Amino acid sequence: AAQNGDQSNHGLAQTLNAVVAAALEAVVDPDGQLDPLTQAHIVDAGAVGFLLGLDTLRASALGEELQPELLEGLHGYGVQDPHIHLDHESEGIELMCTINLSPLDAATLRLQL
Repeated sequence: AAQNGDQSNHGLAQTLNAVVAAALEAVVDPDGQLDPLTQAHIVDAGAVGFLLGLDTLRASALGEELQPELLEGLHGYGVQDPHIHLDHESEGIELMCTINLSPLDAATLRLQL
């Protein structure tokens, strides 16, 4: 609160960068957070979504670009990488979200998907 001008912006940038770095560390190294995911060598998609949301906040607040390299090396997030686990019965991904659209916009989105 005592800072102003560039000092305040610098502090905000440091804080947002630290938050994104901590979220990335939690995604990459879940160490005991979610044992089944750790054993299967996969990452928590919700945690990755949260990480991307935090990076979007960081980029918007600081007027910077998103960091696409955040997903580099995360199993299953490279389009060219096969996402096959021998001990899983099915393959694919699950994506959940809530979207509020008018009927026309919903029909347009459905067509595009």
